Amino acid sequence: LPVTISSASGFGSEILNVGKVKNQGIELMLDVVPVKTKDLMWNSTINFAYNKSEILSLGGANSISIDGASSRFGNVSVRNIVGQSYGELVGYKYKRTSDGQIVYKDGIPQASDNLESLGSGVHNIMGGWKNNLTYKNFTLSCLVDFKFGGHLFSGTNYGLVNSGLHKKTAAGRGADGKGTIVGEGVMLDNKGNYVKNTVAVTPETYWKGVAKNNIAEEFVYNASFIKLRELSLGYTIPQSFLSKSKLVKGITVSLVGRNLWTIMKHTDNIDPESAYNNSNGQGLELNGYPATRNVGFNLNVKF
Repeated sequence: LPVTISSASGFGSEILNVGKVKNQGIELMLDVVPVKTKDLMWNSTINFAYNKSEILSLGGANSISIDGASSRFGNVSVRNIVGQSYGELVGYKYKRTSDGQIVYKDGIPQASDNLESLGSGVHNIMGGWKNNLTYKNFTLSCLVDFKFGGHLFSGTNYGLVNSGLHKKTAAGRGADGKGTIVGEGVMLDNKGNYVKNTVAVTPETYWKGVAKNNIAEEFVYNASFIKLRELSLGYTIPQSFLSKSKLVKGITVSLVGRNLWTIMKHTDNIDPESAYNNSNGQGLELNGYPATRNVGFNLNVKF
């Protein structure tokens, strides 16, 4: 971590190891050949990894923010907290009563009194499944990979909600655009007791209030996903066609597609692999470009 030092040294900080983290897990890989004949061969490889991390100490501190890992909007940061997993997202949740009801004031949801953990931005389960099928001179290859357990705060959806461009802000507008929302939850009456919320506000007031109160819980998603990462079909020219050539020893042509299909995700509008930066602080996103779907043609010539 960067630690401030005397400016008389000519530097503002130095990097020191000030904490301890424990990682426990398991990594497995299974490589099998279910089918193997003269003309057909199927090779299948599955890999799986699980890791559980725990921050043991932080040089005397209970919580330290990861350098550069704070959201531009929504007041969310990534912190290491003693006793919790590495890279916890920290921000405000909805303020709730003891029985879990959201608390409103003037028809607008209120934020929790204190910053709270919103889940780790680090996936603790990951793996993939790769298959290669070869039939005579044809080869079909497929790779599916997955990650589970991480969380993601979406600055993109925060901005869309605040500006009324997210689809959830359409609810309650009405055909004439003058509709209202009455949030489900409770509010304080004149005697300081919780009663059912009955205050109606416009959708604009409601959602701008959620954003203004920095209720990050609304914009934190389960970042688990399964993707078809790569699919390719290739053909190798038979040696009989190349027997007269003294220069060319082999030719393979193939059609390759990458990032073709997100089979499963829970993030609304955004790619679950989106990232705010490339630092150790994972789990933040803001207006990132979507993953590029590529389809290409490969030609491999051996001399």
